[in-house]
Amino acid sequence: MPPTADEIIKLLSLDPHPEGGFFRETFHDEPILPTSPLDTISGTLSSNAPTALHNRAASTLIYYLLPYPHFSSLHRIDAAEGWHYYTGTIALEVVELDPPILSAEGSVTGSATGKSAQPLRVTRLGVDFASGERPQYVVQKGKWFGARLPKEAKEGDWVLVGCSVAPGFVFEGGFEMGRRDVLEREFQGVGNEEVANVIREMCRE
Repeated sequence: MPPTADEIIKLLSLDPHPEGGFFRETFHDEPILPTSPLDTISGTLSSNAPTALHNRAASTLIYYLLPYPHFSSLHRIDAAEGWHYYTGTIALEVVELDPPILSAEGSVTGSATGKSAQPLRVTRLGVDFASGERPQYVVQKGKWFGARLPKEAKEGDWVLVGCSVAPGFVFEGGFEMGRRDVLEREFQGVGNEEVANVIREMCRE
C-alpha cells in the first residue's frame, strides 16, 4: 500500500510552497560567477543591470509533492526548470501558457517565444509511456506555467516529483506569481476558452 501524502510530508520533511503543494530543497550548488550582468525575468543583457547571477547557485534541486486537490499556481521564473517524475498514485500535468502574436485581423500567427502558434501546452508526466506520458520535461525560462493533477484525480491521490533549476532558483527577483487580471489582459486576444479556464482556475488572486 503506497504512503499517504501526509506521511510523505513527514518522512521527507516537506514545507508548504507559496505556489501550492509541498517542497524541500535537497541540493544547492556552488555559486557561479557571471560573464555579463543579467536582468532577471526578462533575461536580457544590460550593462546597467544588477549582476543577478552574483553569488547565485549554479543549480538547485527540490522535492515537490502535489496532493489532491492542490495545484501549482501559474508563475514564471528566470531560468529553465526540469521536472522529474518520481512516484505517485496518478500522473501530473505541467501546463504552459505562451503569449500569442496576433495578426492585424486578430488571428494567432505565432508566440512570444517563437516556439509555437498554440498559446496552451499541457505535458503529462508519468510512467505510462505508451499513452504519451514522459518521466521528465523542461520548462524554458520566462514562460508562464503551473502544474495540476489530471481531471480524474480524487481524494488521496498525490504525485512526487523533483524540480531542478539552472542557474539556481531564487525567490527574490527570479520568481513571479501570475495574477489573474494581468494574464487575462495578456491573453485576451486569443479567444480560447481553455486558456481562459486555465487562467481562472490556476491563479490564486
